[in-house]
Amino acid sequence: MLKRIMLFACALASVALAALLALLLRANFETSPEQIWAFLPYIATTVAVAAVAFVIMGLNRGVWRLSVMSDYLRIVGAAILTVSIAMALGFLTNRLQNVSRALPIIELVLIIFALVGLRV
Repeated sequence: MLKRIMLFACALASVALAALLALLLRANFETSPEQIWAFLPYIATTVAVAAVAFVIMGLNRGVWRLSVMSDYLRIVGAAILTVSIAMALGFLTNRLQNVSRALPIIELVLIIFALVGLRV
């Protein structure tokens, strides 16, 4: 049980790091601390949505050593669900004020790479 919680925490941490790395990639690694602080609510929203989406898509149940293509397709679905709902919530709260238009696409790709990379 503790192992599953730790694996789930690793998956959520990779989502947070993917969002932060997407911000850094989008800005060519030239960001100020103020930009990062302004981006933190979006990261928190993304992680909260990812926690729910991963449970709904069943990503917390599988054994990571034995992943197959259907697991990877669930990861892609969960990543798309996470980014789209996080964008919708961000748009409803502050009209995605500190999020550029390309950032969710970069974030989606990085989340998929991170989650598949954790399982391979």
